[in-house]
Amino acid sequence: MIFTATQAFSANHSFYIGGSLSQTSISGKRNDSATNERLVDKNLTNNKSIHRKNAYGGVFAGYLFRIENFGIGPEFFYNYGKLEETISGTHSDPLGPINTTFDITHKLTNQAGANVRFGYFLDSYFLYTLLGIHSQTSQFYAKAKHIDLGVGTEEDYNYKTKKKNTNVFSFGFGVQKSIAENYAIGLECKFANFPNKNFTWNLGDADTTKLTSSFKYQLRSINLKLMYVF
Repeated sequence: MIFTATQAFSANHSFYIGGSLSQTSISGKRNDSATNERLVDKNLTNNKSIHRKNAYGGVFAGYLFRIENFGIGPEFFYNYGKLEETISGTHSDPLGPINTTFDITHKLTNQAGANVRFGYFLDSYFLYTLLGIHSQTSQFYAKAKHIDLGVGTEEDYNYKTKKKNTNVFSFGFGVQKSIAENYAIGLECKFANFPNKNFTWNLGDADTTKLTSSFKYQLRSINLKLMYVF
């Protein structure tokens, strides 16, 4: 059976809700270094490439205005998931038997935002591009172990920022197909570039060790969408 576009979008405007499952990935660069009052400087990473991916689940709702074979409308979304990028390194002091080990993590979690879709109806398909605002929740945290081999002491340090949201522009494209009178499925690709974020952490140890970390990435997602059209 062949469905026409009018079966899922019979009026000049349609409200819809739905759910999505996506593969979300990040690609970018990071730099991490540690220094202390003895002017010991250690590059833990230097322009390190980042490649991570994971599944996200989400919900969305939107409104589509149809003018003959053209369509335009807003869509709002919320996605749940997690992406982490962790490095481990050691900062050794050549002037004394002191080692400091680090585990440094940049963590990306939930996403939210709004898109404007605009495109063209072709039989049972709606082909579109999108522009939007993407809000990404992120967090930075680190663990350090300060070991003085000379006296045999060991100290643990932990640091975690509050969750913060970064808002950027996003763009993409997609295709949507009517599969029944009030149902449609879709496949959508989205891209967003995030600016460099810098963090500084002072351990508070006797050598006043300071950790700096920067993180810059592009986010990409491929979304499978199922929606109900009112």
